[in-house]
Amino acid sequence: MAIDMFEFAGEFLTETDKEVFKAAGWGRRAGFGNRPAILVVDVNYNFCGDRSEPILESIKRWRYSCGGIAWDKSIPAIIKILKSARQKRLPIIYTTNPRRQDGFDLGIWTLKSHRAKDEVDIKGHIGNDIIKEIAPDKSDLFIEKLKSEALVSVAGKQKAVQEMVDMIFSFGELG
Repeated sequence: MAIDMFEFAGEFLTETDKEVFKAAGWGRRAGFGNRPAILVVDVNYNFCGDRSEPILESIKRWRYSCGGIAWDKSIPAIIKILKSARQKRLPIIYTTNPRRQDGFDLGIWTLKSHRAKDEVDIKGHIGNDIIKEIAPDKSDLFIEKLKSEALVSVAGKQKAVQEMVDMIFSFGELG
């Protein structure tokens, strides 16, 4: 099944996005495989904030927040994609990063930001929770990962093999 990226994601891409992708040579039709899965990466309060507001306001409380763009553009798009994926009975995998109380699992991140000790990174704080508007269903797989590679985890690999996944659509915080 081949798809045109600009038809598929057209309503979610700005005109500038489309120009950049075309100028860079992207957008050629590619097959999706026969058994795709959806991977939702770190769409949590740390990265989205807790409401639509200008990014510089949001990062006062959620230092990684995308601000209003998450709530006004990304989350509505993710809701539509998840609804369609569930109707098609596609596997959906969610990931987020819990944090140890002592910060041991932060590694070098503690050296990169003077705000590394902010409470939003502590396990049990709402910051690491998937936002409720796109919360996992009981049929979805939820992986708490200690590092950034969600599908490197044993649970992620097992789910992909079990479902015979041959294409993964991922969105969220992928950096």
